[in-house]
Amino acid sequence: MDEAVYALAQRIRWQTPVMQKRIVLRLGEFHTCMMFLGTIGKRFKDGGFRDIVIESGIVAERSVNGVLSGKHYNRSLRTVKLLQEALLRLVIDAYYETLSHDDQEEMKQTGTLLFRAYSDGNFKTTANSYEVTRLITNLRVFVSELSESSPTFKYWMSFVHMVSILLQFIRATRIGDWDLHLAAIRYMLRWVFAYD
Repeated sequence: MDEAVYALAQRIRWQTPVMQKRIVLRLGEFHTCMMFLGTIGKRFKDGGFRDIVIESGIVAERSVNGVLSGKHYNRSLRTVKLLQEALLRLVIDAYYETLSHDDQEEMKQTGTLLFRAYSDGNFKTTANSYEVTRLITNLRVFVSELSESSPTFKYWMSFVHMVSILLQFIRATRIGDWDLHLAAIRYMLRWVFAYD
């Protein structure tokens, strides 16, 4: 159900003890996504998110409040995905610069391997290969160490993490994966109650 109907139904449920035990009310997936987009917008708008999306031309200044609140669903989702990708590219570039020449070459080969595997239809097998697993593990260590030393980096990596949770929730809804759906809801609730 949507937010308005959910609020009314929840009031009725709270007034009846039998209903409290037998009924679990939930927002619909669309409204859950809008709520979480609003949480992301609220958490990051004063940290530079608002300025980034306006100055980059992704969102017009008159529309930015609707995007940050999650009310303009399509534009909100597009905006957070674009910023997440930009941040991840910056992280990967920074990680690449810390590597030795040999490790840089190995990283390029792993990227090429993934690219070819995607085209050939062997992506799942290649993604679980030793080379890719090693790259991801090393990248996670890099992110963890940088997060400990830089509060700003940690702040923006939390943005990346929140958008990843949202995308997992959307994927779970589209493919009907109940376990992924529940895991995504669990993580969403942690962020909502931690920062709202």
